[in-house]
Amino acid sequence: AWLNRGKTLYNLERYEEALESYDRALALNPNLDMAWNNRGIALDDLERYEEALESYDRALALNPNNDMARYNRGNV
Repeated sequence: AWLNRGKTLYNLERYEEALESYDRALALNPNLDMAWNNRGIALDDLERYEEALESYDRALALNPNNDMARYNRGNV
């Protein structure tokens, strides 16, 4: 539920609130590579680039085949 909430808030350009939702999802399950990736996207839009890179790295550590995280990391 928190992951979907985060995506909706992100689409509404409410990046801080989206970030909070991703953090809540990760508090419940820190192994959600897509939540780490989406967290990185929100951080990137907030111009918090170092944190975005860390989130993409976490996503890739959990799932080395997450091409979206690899692509997003490269764009930061």
